Amino acid sequence: MKAIRSCVTAATGAALVLSLTACGGTDEGGEHTPHAALKATALKTTQQNSYRTKRWTEGFGQEPSSREELAFQRKPELDEVKHWNRSGPASASRTLRTSDAFYVMEKADAPGDKWVKMDNDPPAGARRPVDPEIKKRSEGHLPNMIGSLATAKNLEKAGEETVNGRPTTHFKGTVVPLEMEEYKGDVMSEAVRDHFASDRKMNHQVKAEIDLWIGEDDLVVKAQEVARTSEGEIRTVEEYSGYGADPKITIPRGDDVVPFVPSSR
Repeated sequence: MKAIRSCVTAATGAALVLSLTACGGTDEGGEHTPHAALKATALKTTQQNSYRTKRWTEGFGQEPSSREELAFQRKPELDEVKHWNRSGPASASRTLRTSDAFYVMEKADAPGDKWVKMDNDPPAGARRPVDPEIKKRSEGHLPNMIGSLATAKNLEKAGEETVNGRPTTHFKGTVVPLEMEEYKGDVMSEAVRDHFASDRKMNHQVKAEIDLWIGEDDLVVKAQEVARTSEGEIRTVEEYSGYGADPKITIPRGDDVVPFVPSSR
């Protein structure tokens, strides 16, 4: 991979990269290592104002149980998610989030369906505050996969491969939730590390095999996580595109929007 030509730490998303002292895929001694490559990729990712994600999830030996298309933008803060579950296009739903509002369309493919608008944050005291870096669902699992893979004790370069027509370097490793809690490196912040270690343990994950295919521009082209739980395997695959491009997210307005009405029950 090409070395990053400038070392400018982005203010937004900086929790992913705490104290990067090296640019590109080299460590402090100038040696090219898998961990240094992940540091470079983590930094480059925080510098992207936007990108798109396609995600497929399948579990326990079945066909893909869900599919999602995600669009993400840092400034101004916008994200959009379109979700399909196993029952097909008729069950598609969409969500859109701005800095101060959250919109939901339950049946995105149904003619005349409206966006339901609600406050972005719950009332004070409704739940404990969540680290802002953890709330960014539209970024997909990318920042978490980069950080989680950095905690793998068997992190290695698996080879050079072409993915979606692009030359990439393939890195892989095994992530163990208990070992994540021991990680003290600079690719994943403490808040994000603790959140995802706890989340994996609550989901009874024993371990997860993570693969990243990183392009010559130090940006991830594809990611895969195969999580092994007490009930079987869950496989998540994400593909990324449109780094830095305008995602063209349109905020619903006027007659397309109805207010959220809480249930009286």
